[in-house]
Amino acid sequence: MNDCIDTILDFYNRSKANSPLYREIWTGSYLVKLMEKIDKKDYEKEQKILSVRNCLILLINLFFGIKYPDHYHAMGKSVNELSIEEKKQIFELLKAEINNKKLN
Repeated sequence: MNDCIDTILDFYNRSKANSPLYREIWTGSYLVKLMEKIDKKDYEKEQKILSVRNCLILLINLFFGIKYPDHYHAMGKSVNELSIEEKKQIFELLKAEINNKKLN
């Protein structure tokens, strides 16, 4: 399921050249795919739900233009406010976190 984070980040990085309509359609269809994964029955249901939740949070923060990413105290930055260097750092941190979880 961690591949959904890779998929979202890859699309986000490639989608700058795409039209807003294409991005909206892709985002909507990917939301549906994530929701369908929750419906499938398997023995790791709780882990799957947590993973889908994390993917949904990432998708919402990247593609829905949230004014305050951290709704509790508004100290975060929106994606548009991040410098290129900050985006690279976040991407590397996310990749390291995902790879660390795959190793455990």
